[in-house]
Amino acid sequence: LGILMNVFIFYSIESTEYLKGLNTIEKISFAIILGPIMEEIVFRGYIQTVLGFILVKYKRNNIFWLPVIVTSIIFGFLHFTAIKAVSLQQTTGIVFLATMLGLCSGYFKEKYKSLVPSIYMHIATNFGGIIVVTLLIVGSTSTVRHKILKRMYQPEYHFNMNDSASFRNDLNYFSIYEKNLPDSFIGNYKNISVRIYLKVDTTGKINEIMLDTIENMDYKKIINKEFYRQNALEVVRKLPRFIPPDNLKNDTTIVFYVAY
Repeated sequence: LGILMNVFIFYSIESTEYLKGLNTIEKISFAIILGPIMEEIVFRGYIQTVLGFILVKYKRNNIFWLPVIVTSIIFGFLHFTAIKAVSLQQTTGIVFLATMLGLCSGYFKEKYKSLVPSIYMHIATNFGGIIVVTLLIVGSTSTVRHKILKRMYQPEYHFNMNDSASFRNDLNYFSIYEKNLPDSFIGNYKNISVRIYLKVDTTGKINEIMLDTIENMDYKKIINKEFYRQNALEVVRKLPRFIPPDNLKNDTTIVFYVAY
C-alpha cells in the first residue's frame, strides 16, 4: 500500500504542502513513527472502539465489520484535503488507497483486540513509501530525478531585498527548484539568457512583466527565440512577492534574468 500510494503521489502531484516547515529527519520520523501511532490511537483506538460499544449496547449485528468499515471510510475521506493540491481524479485515488489502509488496520485491531498490530501495519505502509521514494531518486533519469526532488522539497522564497545573502540564496533555490528545466539540475548551461523588467510596488507585488532582449552567447547556434521567451515568462510568473527595501517610497523596476 505504501509503495502504491507514493508511486501514485510522486508521479501525479506537482507540489504539496504536507509537513511544510519540517526538515528531512523530522518528516521521516513523523511519517513512520509519530503519524501512524497518533492516527491509529484516534481512528482505530477511539472512533472504531466507540462504534463497537454502541453496536453492542443496541445489540446490532455485524459488530465486527461495521465499525471497521465506517472508521475506514471516515479515515479515507479525511484525505480528501489533497484536493487543494491535485485534481479530483488524483484525490479520489488517494482517498481509495487510504481507505484500504484503514480496512486492513481496522481488521487487525478487531481480530487481536490490540492497537499494536494496526500500528505495525500503518508503520509498514508508510515505511514502504520511504523505500519507494529512495528507489525513485536513485534509479531515475536526471529529468525524472529533478522532478522528484522538486516535489519533495518545496522551499519558501522571501526575496528579501534588505538582506543580500538571503536574497541571493532564495534566487539560487528558485532557479534550481522552480525553473523546471533538467539543465538547471545537471548544470549543462546553454549560454542563453532572457532579460526581463519587473515593475514592483512598495508592498513587493509584481504589477507588470516586460520581456526584453534574448542574449545568445553562442552565436553559431541558432535558437528558437519564441520558445525561450515563453518559457522565461512562465518562470517569472512563478516568482513570489518581493520584500522591497525599507526606504522604497515609490514603485520600482527590477532587472531579472532567466538563464539557460
